[in-house]
Amino acid sequence: MLRTFAAAVTACFGLAACQSATYPPGSTDTFGDAVRHNMAAQIVTPKVADPQLETPADGSRAAVTIDRYRTDTVEPPATTSLSGVAGSSSQ
Repeated sequence: MLRTFAAAVTACFGLAACQSATYPPGSTDTFGDAVRHNMAAQIVTPKVADPQLETPADGSRAAVTIDRYRTDTVEPPATTSLSGVAGSSSQ
């Protein structure tokens, strides 16, 4: 009697494991929606809104830049200064 009951319980657990259930009950295939939403919010789309605003490629300008890099005559970047917002610390 006990063996039959144990076999029935084991069979029920086995069949329950094969059931395709949704979690939480009643939900649809929305797993991963939060991850996809967060990725879409953080990834910059490289598409330009207006194709007229794209900067065309300039081969001669790129060649000059590469030559300057190879000959170590790269122009230093322009120095920028702050507007003087940070005051001196006199304590």
